[in-house]
Amino acid sequence: MEQCRKHVKERFNLLFNQEDLPITFDQWLILNEVAENNEINQKTVAKNLSKEVASVSRILTKLVNMQLVIRRSNPENMRESNLFLTPDGTVLIERIEGFESKEFKSIFFNIYEQELNLVIDVLRRIE
Repeated sequence: MEQCRKHVKERFNLLFNQEDLPITFDQWLILNEVAENNEINQKTVAKNLSKEVASVSRILTKLVNMQLVIRRSNPENMRESNLFLTPDGTVLIERIEGFESKEFKSIFFNIYEQELNLVIDVLRRIE
């Protein structure tokens, strides 16, 4: 599984570089998670992506510095921040959506959906 993850990550990093996009695969994963779940916090992002909270925190700091994400204090819990895409973050996500699906299809072109669903089911049971 680690080899597959590494292969996908390398392909996307190469693609982002070719498209002159200023982010990495891991940054894109987090940016996409924020885009799909407005007002999400970093603990939930880490949980959803199966990443360490400290790793997500470092990446989020970079995304904030790049002005792609903003943090706002959660009015219900002042120790927690909610994450939002900036307009630049939204533009970047929309730009990536143009080729993301095509790239995943290219990676998994010789795997039937039924086979992929079986692998996902097995991995969920192992988890």
